[in-house]
Amino acid sequence: MELCLSLDEESEMWSAMGDVDTVETQILGAVMQNYDYRLRPGMNKRTLDVDVSLWVYNIGPISETAMNFRIDFYFSQTWVDPRLDFSASVCNQTNVTFTMNMDQPVWFPDTYFPNALEAETHSVTQENKAVWLQSDGRVTTSSRVTITSRCPMEFKYFPLDVQSCDMRFLSYGYKERDLRMNWHKEHPIEIEKDVTIAQFTLLQTKRNQSTMTFHHGTYSCLVVTFTFQRNVGYYLIQTIIPSVLCVSLSWVSFFITRDATPARASLGITTVLAVVTLIASDSWSLPRISTIKAIEVYLFACLLFVFGALIEFSAVCYFSKPRFDFRKTDLDNDHYMETPLTEKMLPVNENDELAHPSRKPEKPQRRQFAGIDVGKIDVFSRFAFPISFLLFNVVYWMYYLMITRQEVSKHTSGNEFIDAL
Repeated sequence: MELCLSLDEESEMWSAMGDVDTVETQILGAVMQNYDYRLRPGMNKRTLDVDVSLWVYNIGPISETAMNFRIDFYFSQTWVDPRLDFSASVCNQTNVTFTMNMDQPVWFPDTYFPNALEAETHSVTQENKAVWLQSDGRVTTSSRVTITSRCPMEFKYFPLDVQSCDMRFLSYGYKERDLRMNWHKEHPIEIEKDVTIAQFTLLQTKRNQSTMTFHHGTYSCLVVTFTFQRNVGYYLIQTIIPSVLCVSLSWVSFFITRDATPARASLGITTVLAVVTLIASDSWSLPRISTIKAIEVYLFACLLFVFGALIEFSAVCYFSKPRFDFRKTDLDNDHYMETPLTEKMLPVNENDELAHPSRKPEKPQRRQFAGIDVGKIDVFSRFAFPISFLLFNVVYWMYYLMITRQEVSKHTSGNEFIDAL
């Protein structure tokens, strides 16, 4: 018998009869009378299409050391199950809403995330899952999911790098000929506008439909790719600017007199140790890989500059020492041994020096470096080191900023994509 009465009339009728069941209960009881939830809709007749949509409300943190990222989203799936069609039974009832933990379950896709390291559904205060059943047998499920997924990263251009992280969906048991995953036509992926990620900016979200082949068959697969660009501001403050200050501090030794050996030595050694500490702290925050990173290129260049200032100080100290002609001194000693004793015993002059009749005291000669006076080495270094460091910075930042633009263009190219909101 068809139930074409209005909902109010039905409710009044069931209340008068003392029946506490609602319209939804009557519908579920009717459509599930001979329902077998173990069999997929259209078994052995057609390929079942499952439409998937995501609503992302949080991304992060992104871990460089573990090479993974965390994402929180609402996961919705829609498909048509002809066995749940109740359009011919209740004229005015278009949909039914219930939770998944009901006594008579319906069939659900066995969707899983192959590259997920951890996955969980939320259950506060109740299990965050719901099912909407429409009169034509269309079923829509929604659940709140948190996933920690693998994200292989390339650190060659760190911290000016661009990273792409994938998340995949496919059926665990149903092959491509039985179940086909599709993106929802109207709302495939939506991202909340206030989503913020520490140290990263979400450039783009791309979606794709593909397949994954295993030894036991081929499966329909959906792929969503998130493209992130690292914010360099943190590393400018924590690493780049301190290293520039250390290099600049090493130039102070060029303005200190070369006779102040302890001051110049301590300043040179301190700046070298400071840059070495910055290199070590950078290595602790990243996985141990053999690739030379962009920030390591910069830090090692800074290390060379401060070490060069220390070497310059050592050269100045060495060539500033007085040089004596020891060979000539030996000849004078031989001549002194041959002179009579009366000539040796001469009175001492006012400077307490023996008045030797055969030689006059000579001034010590200062060493020269490549024919250049040692005193000019510091003057030359005061200009050579800052100009060289400035040229290095110009070349370094021009090269890596150009590489960053190329990386952004490479990662954001494609036809099917959604710009980050």
